[in-house]
Amino acid sequence: MRALAGLIQPNRDAKISIDNQLGDVLKALVSFIPNLNWATKSETVSSVAAFYQDAYADFDTARWEALRKELKIDSQAKIGKLSKGQLERVIFALTVSREASVILLDEPFGGVDVMTRRRVLQSLLRWIPEEAIVLMSTHEINEIESVTDRAIVIQDGRIIVNRGIDDIRTTEQMSLEQYFVQVVTENREGVEL
Repeated sequence: MRALAGLIQPNRDAKISIDNQLGDVLKALVSFIPNLNWATKSETVSSVAAFYQDAYADFDTARWEALRKELKIDSQAKIGKLSKGQLERVIFALTVSREASVILLDEPFGGVDVMTRRRVLQSLLRWIPEEAIVLMSTHEINEIESVTDRAIVIQDGRIIVNRGIDDIRTTEQMSLEQYFVQVVTENREGVEL
């Protein structure tokens, strides 16, 4: 995901482009926040949001405020005092607050309870730009199946599946999680998960 966002260079033989754009231009097209490790523990959520508002012209402050309220994020909370789940909600809201062409979400449900997961998914569906592509990595397959169009399964750095969800359901007659377990098991030469 870092390479897709233009934060690191891909392997020397690989090129990543979005709408025929390469390199640093990707940072303007892609919204991705892997973590908030750069923020000091004493910084508040509102100061971190102000940083993103200043850094990205496409940051939508009204969207941020609505997401912050929906996800019950305290703007005056100190970054260092947030639980893992609270931090994931902040990262999610900041990421989705941009009018980016591509939104990357890396394990957005980590440390998040079931009810908050539902709020996060509802917020995602409500607030993503109409034309945006959302690419999400997750181990919570059941949580996202109903809102997913396509599944890409990566194993050992290789794409082993790239199929539409409806195609999987129709052709394989199984849920996405069942299909995932089958494919990964087969690719591990019969080792059961």
